[in-house]
Parts: sequence; structure tokens; C-alpha cells
Amino acid sequence: MCKLICRFIASIFMVSLSFISPSLVAEDLSNDLLEKGKSLFEANCALCHQSSGEGVPPAFPALVGNENLANIPLITSNIRNGEGAMPAFPQLSVDEIVALTSYIRNAWGNKFGKVPKQAIQDYVSDATLGEIIAIRSVWEGVYTKDQAKRGRPVYSRSCTECHGDEPVAFGPNEHRSVLPNDAISFSLVSDPGASGFSSAPPLAGGVFLRGWKNQTVANLYQYARSEMPQESPGSLTDQQYVDIIAYIFSLSSLPAGDQELPADVKQLNTIIIEPEASKSNL
Repeated sequence: MCKLICRFIASIFMVSLSFISPSLVAEDLSNDLLEKGKSLFEANCALCHQSSGEGVPPAFPALVGNENLANIPLITSNIRNGEGAMPAFPQLSVDEIVALTSYIRNAWGNKFGKVPKQAIQDYVSDATLGEIIAIRSVWEGVYTKDQAKRGRPVYSRSCTECHGDEPVAFGPNEHRSVLPNDAISFSLVSDPGASGFSSAPPLAGGVFLRGWKNQTVANLYQYARSEMPQESPGSLTDQQYVDIIAYIFSLSSLPAGDQELPADVKQLNTIIIEPEASKSNL
């Protein structure tokens, strides 16, 4: 009976948020708020939803003119917990969610108004409306050595055309013909312009980890599945994608553990990419 009452109260709360007066949500829609929201969108969402808001349907729907943006609880839940192919962003604060949701509700010609901070605060603090996610870092041994070994030949077949097939030790002026057959198949760890691959971003090392700072591994995984390899996106199996990520993590000197990186968006949503280990992870 208690569970039924909680669900009933939660449903009333969510419906009431869906019909907040436009005059209320339009208050304090400042340029500073929109600029903060735009910055958060570009850092966390543009990889999949595109800077234009047009998305990559059907996995990542367009946000332009999307009527679902009128439903504040729905978009808050999707950001906090993820939904379908969309990864979660549990690391975002209430203020950041307010800025982000206010931006996407008013960018690209959308006119849904500002999201009241209290609405987000109530949602986040109500345990009956969202699952509490335990977050861990990529520095906590989230893949195994065997998985990284499996990812190496898949990387070699699928990624080297753009990202290179040189060991980290070789500089941009070294000739590739001297590369031994058993050399580590990776290039551009710290120099994106090395060896003529200026258009391919680094896939490991400090540059890579800083570029994906505070993103979940699910975000990286979903981006790889939808966009890579460039000539045939989505052509690998889900397992091969996570094995490649495990291989990339090994090249970034992230410690291996005793459990493999799973090909599961919900579980990958709980792992945050950090440029360096925090004291609690040492």
C-alpha cells in the first residue's frame, strides 16, 4: 500500500511540473544562464545531439521543435538517469541542469521558457522519482588486461586508417617502415598533428582524458557506436566497441581490474572519465 501511495504522489508531482505556467518559466531567462547552458550542451550533449540540435535520429533525436522539451520531469530524468541510447549525466549539479535544460528549451527557435530551479531541486531530492546512481572513476580498475588485449587487434583493423598505427615512442619524424610487427598499435597520444593525422583526435593519454573530462564512459561508448569507424559507423559489435575502449584505457595507463567493461549503457553510465586519479582512488 505504501508503495502505491508513493507512486501516486510521484505521478501527481510529475504531472503538475508538466503544466507549469509559461509566465513562471519565462522569468529570469538571462543571457548568462543561456551562455552557461550552451557551454554545458557543447561539452556534454553536442557529440550526439549536434550543435545544431538536429541530433542523429533515431538513436539521438532532434531537439529542434521537440515537444517533449515541454515536459520538465522527463528531460530531467533523461539527463540524470539516461534513457535508451542516451547516457546519464549524474555528475551535473542542480544549477547546471537548470542552465542546460533552459538552454535546450530555448535554442534553435524553441520557446519553452526557463526551468524553475525548485522543480529540478524537488526532482533530484525525491528518491521516489529517480534511481540513485553510485558513481566510480575510470581509475578504479573498470576493465581487464585480457579485454584490452582483445581490443588491440580490433583497433588495428578498424581505427588505424585515421588514428595511425605507430607506437607511442615514435615521433612524427620517424619513418613507419621501421615499425616492428609487434609494436603497440597506437598513435597521436599527445600530438594530434603527428605523422599527418591532423584531423584525427588523440585516443589515449592526457589529451584524450582531458577532452572527455567528466563524461561518462557510456557517452564515449555511444559516440563510438554511432559515429565510428568513420567510413562505416556502427559496423562493429557492441562487445568490440567496449574492447577497443578497454584497449584505449590501457594505453592511457589507467589501471586494469578484475571485471570487464560491460557493453551495457546503464552500467557504463556509472563510470566517469577523469584526467587523473583523485586521492580517494589512489
